[in-house]
Amino acid sequence: MKALILAAGRGSRMGALTDSKPKCLVELHNKPLLLYQIEALRAAHISEIGIVVGYQSQAIAPFIESYKLKVFENAQWADSNMVHSLSCAKEWLLDSVSIAGGTSSHMSISQRSTQENAENLREGCIVSYSDIFYSAQGVKDLMRAKSDMAILYSSKWRHLWEKRFINPLEDAESFKMRDNILCEIGSRTQSIDEIQGQYMGLLYFSKKGLERFLSLENSMKIDTTSLLRRCIANGEKILCVKYAGVWGECDSASDIALYEGLYPHFTHLT
Repeated sequence: MKALILAAGRGSRMGALTDSKPKCLVELHNKPLLLYQIEALRAAHISEIGIVVGYQSQAIAPFIESYKLKVFENAQWADSNMVHSLSCAKEWLLDSVSIAGGTSSHMSISQRSTQENAENLREGCIVSYSDIFYSAQGVKDLMRAKSDMAILYSSKWRHLWEKRFINPLEDAESFKMRDNILCEIGSRTQSIDEIQGQYMGLLYFSKKGLERFLSLENSMKIDTTSLLRRCIANGEKILCVKYAGVWGECDSASDIALYEGLYPHFTHLT
């Protein structure tokens, strides 16, 4: 399985923290957010990791080299959104990866079954925002999704939002599901009852799922939740995978200060 980190944006709400570097290099406990993501993905046994760069991409170059990341450029980062960044790596994500070892004709039934399972896993991909941190367990749970499209959601979002905002509904959006299938996402809401969880910025796609997802993109500026809504309207079944572990979304300098206070001891989440 492959993973892609969407890191083309600046993150202007970070203020001076992103004057000379992209949002993914903002530090939490003196460590770039990007490294938390790479470590979690690697600990989930994902070895092929790609990254989409844009703003101040030269600042990411040392990490690309050190961690052997496959790099893609969103040259239109200032005028586009994360779905367009995802489409920049579409060909790589859809490219099959052969399994090392002998051919199936020389394998036992159990070996062939193991290989087929591995091939099925490798046909999919994990897509991660670059302004978040999460554990390897969350990635593993998402990788097990038996669906062409799946998203990870936090069941403990409210406690976090009450610390981030005076009014939790100021930034929170609707998130409704039925039998773990997404029914509504990303709309403004006036009621906590309309929020059954918080979309975390981690997604899973099978090859077919990714093709169908990106086929609905009709604008460089469309955001992920808007396209997820379009998928729902188009009849797609998007599986919601529950996550109750440590997670954070970093939109501002105050978020960084909050997380360093809430989680004073962690330097990795694997």
